[in-house]
Amino acid sequence: MAERKEKETFTLSRTDYHIGIVQSEFNREFTDRQLQTAIECLDEYGVAYEVITVPGAYEIPYAVDQMARSGAFDGFVALGCLIKGETIHFEVISYSVGDALQRMSIEKGIPVGFGIITASTKEQAVARTVIGYDAVYAILQSLESTEKFRI
Repeated sequence: MAERKEKETFTLSRTDYHIGIVQSEFNREFTDRQLQTAIECLDEYGVAYEVITVPGAYEIPYAVDQMARSGAFDGFVALGCLIKGETIHFEVISYSVGDALQRMSIEKGIPVGFGIITASTKEQAVARTVIGYDAVYAILQSLESTEKFRI
């Protein structure tokens, strides 16, 4: 299992951020570890969160969109794991999910952390499970750096 590289700690200007986490149940042996590391980061900064699960990575953008419509969240983290197989299914899902999440983030004006592993092998996926922490950290930094511009 990969070890997380220490990140520079920063102070949040607000204590009331609320983050939505959408976790794919597919490849759960990897996404459970991603969720664990995401929660570690949220707990370190004292940030509230809610977790929902969806069947697979393809369903993540829809779930994020529905949660965003509630207006209850400041940002989102998408957690999934795609491992390349023998068909182009991996490429289709990887591209469409990444594109949908990026488009949604820009259109809705809300940060979405891309914590979706795209790996060629299970060994590569294991090495990247700490991405949950990194995705949360990136969202918190994004929220802080844009706080003065938010309406």
